[in-house]
Amino acid sequence: MRARNRLAQNLAELRCRREQDEQRCRDQVIAESGGDLQAMADEILRYRCGLSLLAKGIDWMKSGAPFAMLPPGPLWKPKPEKVDA
Repeated sequence: MRARNRLAQNLAELRCRREQDEQRCRDQVIAESGGDLQAMADEILRYRCGLSLLAKGIDWMKSGAPFAMLPPGPLWKPKPEKVDA
């Protein structure tokens, strides 16, 4: 009975810790977008597009179709940071 209570308590603590971590991650995402819903929506759409492409690649791999993942070329440069002034 004692072990069961201890296990239940440990599971409850784990669940609470996980919920706190998830909330911290949510807060971080909101902070990264500066609370700007448009910027957050843009990031979500980019994420969805990337997931869609990944799913297509996995489907191609499963079906045995040839495909390749190419890194950016030598002329690629990251987008400059937006400066709000």
